[in-house]
Amino acid sequence: MSKVYISGPMTGLPDYNRDAFKKAEKWCLSQGFSPFNPGWMLFQESTKFSYEEIMQIDLAALEVCDCILLLAGYEGSRGAQIELNRAKELGLSVIYYDDVAKGE
Repeated sequence: MSKVYISGPMTGLPDYNRDAFKKAEKWCLSQGFSPFNPGWMLFQESTKFSYEEIMQIDLAALEVCDCILLLAGYEGSRGAQIELNRAKELGLSVIYYDDVAKGE
């Protein structure tokens, strides 16, 4: 079973875009993948974790995945771009959610 890191925009979006992440997670499970969803973490605006610390946690999770699944809007997300660049460095497969989950 492939381990999939879900990546997309969160900062500045309502509820950190968790609905889109949950939808992608559900799709991953329906395909037999094991998803890592950063939306599971309950970081809030008042968190004691810095942006850099959150990214460190995310990148550590990415290290143990087989591929990265990019959500709509990833192009404009600083964090998703960092994750995508690291995934490419690691040689992970890149999946574009909009391409694979049409009609979901």
